[in-house]
Amino acid sequence: MSVGDLFAERVGRAPESGGGLNQIVLQQPCFGQRRANTQLVLTAERPGPQNGRQQLRGFRPAAAFECAKSAGESRRGSLSGHGRSIQSIQRLESGYNPQPMPLAAHGVSHKGRRKSNEDSMVIDQGIGLFVVADGMGGHNAGEVASALAVKTLHEFIGQARDASESTLAEALVLANDQVLNAAAANSTYEGMGTTVVAACVKDGSVVFGNVGDSRIYVMRSGALQQITDDDSWVSRVLPADAIGSEEASRHPMRHVLTKVVGLREDMEPSVGSSPFMTGDMLLLCSDGLHGVVNDQAIAALLGQSGSVEEIAGELVEKALNSGSTDNITAVVVRKL
Repeated sequence: MSVGDLFAERVGRAPESGGGLNQIVLQQPCFGQRRANTQLVLTAERPGPQNGRQQLRGFRPAAAFECAKSAGESRRGSLSGHGRSIQSIQRLESGYNPQPMPLAAHGVSHKGRRKSNEDSMVIDQGIGLFVVADGMGGHNAGEVASALAVKTLHEFIGQARDASESTLAEALVLANDQVLNAAAANSTYEGMGTTVVAACVKDGSVVFGNVGDSRIYVMRSGALQQITDDDSWVSRVLPADAIGSEEASRHPMRHVLTKVVGLREDMEPSVGSSPFMTGDMLLLCSDGLHGVVNDQAIAALLGQSGSVEEIAGELVEKALNSGSTDNITAVVVRKL
């Protein structure tokens, strides 16, 4: 079943016509081959009035539509020593929002010491949507799961035009359906799944949701707060004050997750909301970062006066230098 079919089934209405998403960038997508030093860009064509079964089918791999690293994005010089594995994207805006929110946003992803990068991310400043997903599964299925999840969230939120907790929960459930359907249709993808964290920023607040152990932090007035809860064995068993401790970081069960997108049909995401005021910052990241960089170090880097591009790059650099063996992704958002 397509995203459009599931969307029509869940919300029972057609999206508004007109406008459209100009482009999104997915890190390590399964939809095409990327040449060295390029990013695959997907075009999003917003459909006009159509029946429910044709909605949300505008997303397609853009044939020969690749964006060179020098076009529309910047690259931290300090990261160049890690080769061409670094992925870096700046903010992207949706065409239908005539007055984008005053935000600065940037995302950086690195394969770390892995052979491939199974993390995916979306930055859409126009609708205030930011997503990070950390895929898992053999035969590159993790890349498929994470790319499919972020693509589904981006389509659903873009069509719903609503940033409520219930809408984000529906989007996460829909992403779970899509990953399960893809795995059922292709035995190569059996067992694939992905963590997901998503933040929808609107005036004065942020609605957030998560499944798995990727995280969202809020930085306000020099104080760092993790606003998502890890869906992991460690977070269930250890006391709350030990979750970010040395004990937790070395626990043999630290990588065992209790909830994953694509694991089971009755997945229930966690959603919530938090104030998000001028000067506040968000960090969405995979465990390749927070698993090796403690909260104090994260707070110190977010507290710098540099640009979001610099801060995102330095967070990933810090994780690499701290010995991270996993894929590393960081999306930094600042309310201007």
